Amino acid sequence: MFSLCRRYKDEYEHGGTQIKGGYMLRYKRKYLWNSWSEEWVVLYDDSTMAWFKDASGKYMATQKHLVKESPEMLAIANWTGQVPRRPTLPAGARLSQLMALGSRRDPGQVVWMLAKSDAEMKDWMSAISKTLPPPPHIELVMSMPYLRTAFKRPTVRVR
Repeated sequence: MFSLCRRYKDEYEHGGTQIKGGYMLRYKRKYLWNSWSEEWVVLYDDSTMAWFKDASGKYMATQKHLVKESPEMLAIANWTGQVPRRPTLPAGARLSQLMALGSRRDPGQVVWMLAKSDAEMKDWMSAISKTLPPPPHIELVMSMPYLRTAFKRPTVRVR
């Protein structure tokens, strides 16, 4: 049947390839209470992390986060101490299992996640690092090396 309407593509649909998926605890701040809830997390090849209610695939993603947009705002283990308002961990959890994802678009928004074990956290970090672009190549060039005075500044090129 012919239709003039385009197929509606939901903003929560993702056409990329899934790199890793698994259950993690995510911290949620509510008006009256705060809690850790177990959610299915999927990492896609374009470094998008998406959170789902379960692994069945029946539900749309409740939240998405593009990690490569701000990789410097990713903190794990002891580095999460530098992030303000770190939540208290549930009983039996260790600091080495904690991950924080920040965003440039919403500086006040931090996604707190807790892996089930240290090995699982290492798996998540290796999968995330595979999806990130390489760091820029920085080259220090002295344009006039014979002028080595205190006022001469070298040229920095980013490639």
